[in-house]
Amino acid sequence: MSEIQLADAISQLRREIGKAVALARDEPLQFQLGPVELELQVQLAYKGAVKGEAKWVVVSFGADAGAESTRTHKVKLVLTPKIDGRADVAVADETGRPG
Repeated sequence: MSEIQLADAISQLRREIGKAVALARDEPLQFQLGPVELELQVQLAYKGAVKGEAKWVVVSFGADAGAESTRTHKVKLVLTPKIDGRADVAVADETGRPG
């Protein structure tokens, strides 16, 4: 099964929002970025024996389920974006200016 840790999923989201913010700098039409709601299916994965490590991993919908018995959990995170301590973040799409 392909795994991505919860922290890595949030980091990827942060990078994508960062790209959108960078693209918005010179755009005449911008959008105010409000709270970001992220809803994920996650599993608590255990590795090792007695002193094993547990971590939250995002469920990969395209992976083989196999014979392993797992329980998935739905996690909803509400993230409030800030840049340099300011919550007024503007974003634009990647298509550029019309015309």
